[in-house]
Amino acid sequence: HVVPEMRELPVTILEREHAAGDALGFRLVITATGNVEVDQAIYDECEAAGIWVNSADDPDRCSFTLPAVVRRGSLMVTSSTAGASPALSSWIRARLDEMLDDELADLVADLAAERARVHALGESTEGVNWAPIIEELAAKRGIRFGRTLSEVAS
Repeated sequence: HVVPEMRELPVTILEREHAAGDALGFRLVITATGNVEVDQAIYDECEAAGIWVNSADDPDRCSFTLPAVVRRGSLMVTSSTAGASPALSSWIRARLDEMLDDELADLVADLAAERARVHALGESTEGVNWAPIIEELAAKRGIRFGRTLSEVAS
């Protein structure tokens, strides 16, 4: 059963019984058959061919898992339980969605500009103590955190 939203994506959907070789030619495969033997065969085929595979609700047959994601512009915060409890990841994502201010997208842009400024001076950003810079820019935007980044880091 394929949800309508999935059909709108630029993906290939095979709605029939699995046949050997189905995964070949793809770079990423997601299987959701609910049949352990079929999912194992697809996993084995993908692993042998170096194809990333995710078996829905079966972390033992995954070469990668999909985290729950919250986006604010360029900021992406994810939650994962390595496939052990997708429901918990979704629950955490919902809490993060409530907590994260939309202003964080602008903060990311501010920090990208500051990083570009440092690079334009021919300097590395590796040695920069970003915590006070983030705190200052966040304060200018009215973004408040429970503890400062300096307190969290110490």
